[in-house]
Amino acid sequence: MLSDAQKEEFIEKGFLHVPSVVPTLLTQRARRVINGAIGEGFDADSLRLYQARSFFPELRDDPRLLRLATNTPTWGLVTSLLGKRRVIRPKGGGTDCASIPGAGRHRDHAPRLAYGRLS
Repeated sequence: MLSDAQKEEFIEKGFLHVPSVVPTLLTQRARRVINGAIGEGFDADSLRLYQARSFFPELRDDPRLLRLATNTPTWGLVTSLLGKRRVIRPKGGGTDCASIPGAGRHRDHAPRLAYGRLS
């Protein structure tokens, strides 16, 4: 459960840092997936589209990335923050959030949940 102070921080900043909520094994797997995609590169002709959406659209449904948001400890905090009836567990179609800062993708200080599409 999140404290009232943590919920207020989320409202004020648009994000909340909760140390160690995602198990290390999951972050290591996700890092390998993302680094592998970076190593393969991306289609430079699609740069504008990628800036608006995602550099690696092929990773949108990758379960190794989705688990960062849907693992039990993290998902418990998400539902604590937003309420169980206000969120739907993603089955795919999330975003890897690999975008260029300042590209206009997200408003400053706007609450957003990367995989749950709260924006």
